Amino acid sequence: MTSTTSREAISPSRETSAISPLRARMIEDMTVRNFGASTQREYIRAVKKLAAFLHRSPDTATAEVLRRFQVDLVGGGATPSTVNSTVTALRFFFATTVDRPEITRHLALVHQPRKIPVVLAQEEVARLLEMTPGVKYQTAFSVAYGAGLRVSEVAALKVSDIDSERMRLRVEQGKGRKDREAMLPVPYFHVVFTLPAAIAYQNKRVIYNLLFKASAEAMQTISGDPKHLGAMFAITALLHTWGSAD
Repeated sequence: MTSTTSREAISPSRETSAISPLRARMIEDMTVRNFGASTQREYIRAVKKLAAFLHRSPDTATAEVLRRFQVDLVGGGATPSTVNSTVTALRFFFATTVDRPEITRHLALVHQPRKIPVVLAQEEVARLLEMTPGVKYQTAFSVAYGAGLRVSEVAALKVSDIDSERMRLRVEQGKGRKDREAMLPVPYFHVVFTLPAAIAYQNKRVIYNLLFKASAEAMQTISGDPKHLGAMFAITALLHTWGSAD
């Protein structure tokens, strides 16, 4: 596959005289499946790595060559994330563009170790925001941290996306190119509902669905009572399990 710029690599409508027919076909295959620009760049990059390893057109690879390519990739210190994204890209390339899915049989996804994320204390978050220059960036950091938004999602926010009455944010075309809503940072109460693990063992899906439904209805009933809050409120429900009932 011939070298080209990242913008060209994801723009099949442009003049493709500088792009090999093989790459042009792969771009078309990704475009008709509505792959995002970053995904297209990542897939193109993976196939280019294979071509550099082969010193010839990537569609001439064999199953054994692909196996050796992955061995070389892992031996070169590639992270599990890089290895897995490369394997996924090559599976697409050979199954869809080249129509030779059988030769990827030796390619394997590798286990990615899960690490506990670093969670900042409230004092640390406050110091971070205080050190941020200007109200504009303080607001951006506060929304990103408080509502759990990605950088691209914060950059794309508009004033019309903010629902101050419901304290909600509309996020358009976020991760996975999906629309969703996020809660603005607000004071909250942490309420825990517990369930004996022995009950959950019987039918996890049914029991956990009942747990979520019952806990939500209980909180809405209590909050709607004028003796307590006298209003409805939003709930973010998370399932935490101990032992093996998950």
